[in-house]
Amino acid sequence: MKRKRYHTLAIMNCYIGALIGAGFASGQELFQFFVRFGYKGLLGVLVAGLLFAFLGLYVLTYKLKVGIATYDQFLTGILGKTWGKLTDVIVSLMLFVGLAVMLAGCQATLNLQFKMDNFPALTISFALILFILSQGEKGVLKFNNVLVPFLGVITVIVAAWAIFNGWGNPLFSHPTGFAFGNWLLAAFLYVSYNMILGAIILSTLEVYHPSDLWGGFWGGLGLGGLAFVIVLALLFNYNYISDQSVPMLTLAGDFTILKYSYVLVLLAAMLTTAVANLYALIKRIENLFRLPSTILVLLVLILASFLTPVGFTKLVGYFYPFFGYLGFVLLGGIIHSILQNSLKYVKNHFKS
Repeated sequence: MKRKRYHTLAIMNCYIGALIGAGFASGQELFQFFVRFGYKGLLGVLVAGLLFAFLGLYVLTYKLKVGIATYDQFLTGILGKTWGKLTDVIVSLMLFVGLAVMLAGCQATLNLQFKMDNFPALTISFALILFILSQGEKGVLKFNNVLVPFLGVITVIVAAWAIFNGWGNPLFSHPTGFAFGNWLLAAFLYVSYNMILGAIILSTLEVYHPSDLWGGFWGGLGLGGLAFVIVLALLFNYNYISDQSVPMLTLAGDFTILKYSYVLVLLAAMLTTAVANLYALIKRIENLFRLPSTILVLLVLILASFLTPVGFTKLVGYFYPFFGYLGFVLLGGIIHSILQNSLKYVKNHFKS
């Protein structure tokens, strides 16, 4: 029983860890998608959290029912052979670029906060990722089981500190417009954009027992809960952080322990996402190359490092919008699959 609970918890943490990248942990991503709508943004976060929970549960249920092992099998099953193969190629590219983005982010953070040169910063990131992935899925799950709770606790402490200090302050000095039109559309776009990696990493994890399916559900709710406290903290301090590139680090203020703890949170968030990207990619391509997994991991890391000189901000600006549109294709396929399976269930129910 304890082993079952541990694996469910590990899946939950892995789901959260995959989606909490630099954009989420910094507060910038949540600021763009939710905070600019004021209190309505909190409704958007609630919708997004419920969608993450439901979709996480469905992806794992589909995996257990069909018996898939890699994300290309998941994509083909959800989207069909033609669209599945095309999306498979694009997703593989997305995972590779996402890895490069997280490596560039780690490099930039270590350089900015600890005055570390690029090569040592990259070497440290390489060493950590290699060590984790050398242990296979167990290493990935253990890594997330350690870092995600730490990340969650520090995030809540910083958010609570900011809410307490900003309580009663006006939310906006003046109204602000937003490109997404309304908070509900922003919530769906946010889920669509993030569920690419969420669905990919969940489809590659081992699911041993039906109880493991709840890892996807609780992971989605946990992600929504963290997003909610961050958005609330940013709302209460809007006029203070509206022009900051890393608003959550700004909210940690001059409190040295809190500030450097949150720097570690940012690094942890980038590393968990980097590990998720690389693990899913290696699971996909290891059958194509007759190489030991550790050598394959090292080669992919070296190739990804060639993109890091482009810089964290430019990589995000160039590639993320395109991958966001891809999310609509995958999300549409998942919704179609849900409706199709629901229709089959209803037909079978009425027949019996």
